[in-house]
Amino acid sequence: MIIKEFDLEDVFLLSEIIEKMNLNVEIEKYMDSKKIIDFIENNEEKEKQEEQLGKEMFLKMGLDLGVKFVKRMHKAKKEIKKLISDLTGKPMKEVSKMSLKEIKTFFMELVKTEGFEDFLSQAGE
Repeated sequence: MIIKEFDLEDVFLLSEIIEKMNLNVEIEKYMDSKKIIDFIENNEEKEKQEEQLGKEMFLKMGLDLGVKFVKRMHKAKKEIKKLISDLTGKPMKEVSKMSLKEIKTFFMELVKTEGFEDFLSQAGE
């Protein structure tokens, strides 16, 4: 699926979706396991542990955010359809008829899009 590069209107729309859906990541929830690393003496082992915990924390946050997104999609359905339409060039009627597989593919491609990660990091501040 081809997704065009983000422009300012897409950023505004994505921001509106995030706000309507009240999507937030409570980083504190995932930080407890990081405290364990402070007791490890060996620097090389400490780096390996930090990397592993970072991956686990990122995965947990992603899953948490994904579940929240799916549960709350109804709160911003018009905006989500518009975003998909704008980024793919598909008419709204066609977007409304997309299969679950196509929607999943769209969002998987969206998170890989250049600029998306920057947007999320800014939105999280």
